[in-house]
Amino acid sequence: MIAFDIDGIVLDTPTAMWRAITAYLDLPWSINQWTHYDIGRIVGVPIKKLRPVYEPVLMRTDLPFVAGAESVLSAVYEKTREPLLFVTARRAQFKDSAIKSIQKGLKGIPIEVICTIEIDPDDESRNDKTDILRERGIEIFIEDNARHWNDYMDKGIKIFTLDWPWTRGPAEKLKGDDRFEMFPNWQHLGVQALGITRENLSKG
Repeated sequence: MIAFDIDGIVLDTPTAMWRAITAYLDLPWSINQWTHYDIGRIVGVPIKKLRPVYEPVLMRTDLPFVAGAESVLSAVYEKTREPLLFVTARRAQFKDSAIKSIQKGLKGIPIEVICTIEIDPDDESRNDKTDILRERGIEIFIEDNARHWNDYMDKGIKIFTLDWPWTRGPAEKLKGDDRFEMFPNWQHLGVQALGITRENLSKG
């Protein structure tokens, strides 16, 4: 079974967040400078203080999909005929907006979204999804937050991720580990790792 993270995997939330935060701080920086998952560490402002800046992004119901995600996710559903499972570290008040954004791109495809329990209310990026993934029998988790990749892999869950500035460093450390792989885009992930044919992708 497969589960998907939402922000940075399915929805291109990072680009919108980066634009909001750098505009607020008047930083003319490219998103390529976001080289660590903790954006507060990159811009030099505690994440807690940035919440009023980026949380409106999490309330949006029109966030675009990461390029290629719609066609691959549609093909996964056509192949499995099972509802797509999304596991996110979003807090509960941002769950409905994520669902609406996803449903706009995956019209008619059944989905389930689970928000993790907050381990630390002051730093939602620390949420560990291991228990939920194990309870659901997840064998593959597609996730861009590297903080718990090793924990998931140690529990027998394969991790796939996409190429973002903040995934490159952690991915380099896992080179050669057959429990992990980073893909340049969704099309490569779907074809090389999820058994989706290019013909099925073109139908999407």
